[in-house]
Amino acid sequence: MLRIRGTTYHFRRIVPPTLRTALNRREIWVSLKTGYQNEARKKASLLHARTTELFMQAHSVLAEPDALSRLEGLRVALRDLQSV
Repeated sequence: MLRIRGTTYHFRRIVPPTLRTALNRREIWVSLKTGYQNEARKKASLLHARTTELFMQAHSVLAEPDALSRLEGLRVALRDLQSV
């Protein structure tokens, strides 16, 4: 979940196998833009909660008939995680 590259912490989360095709991703990497572990933990916790929510939404969307149109919104939300 929390990785350090050089002096900057990053958030990493594996996309569940059932959602990889729908979300066009195998994992999520987000720079936390900090070298401080406590601050990174707080940001990573927030991102973990957001990605969990997005995964739950994606599972429910896949069960609906108009899934393709709603999945694009979730893909955009995943890209927007970079702005944390």
